[in-house]
Amino acid sequence: MKRLLLFELRELFKNKSLYIWTFASVALSLIYLLCSFGMFSLQSSQNMQ
Repeated sequence: MKRLLLFELRELFKNKSLYIWTFASVALSLIYLLCSFGMFSLQSSQNMQ
């Protein structure tokens, strides 16, 4: 069972799509974080006025 798991992990890390989807998910998370921070900044600046 251990050999099968190691084989599957080795195949997973050889696959390009793993790295593409990892990069895409990190990029989308950063975009969401920036948008949330921007909305919070806009809302707080409107409350000051």
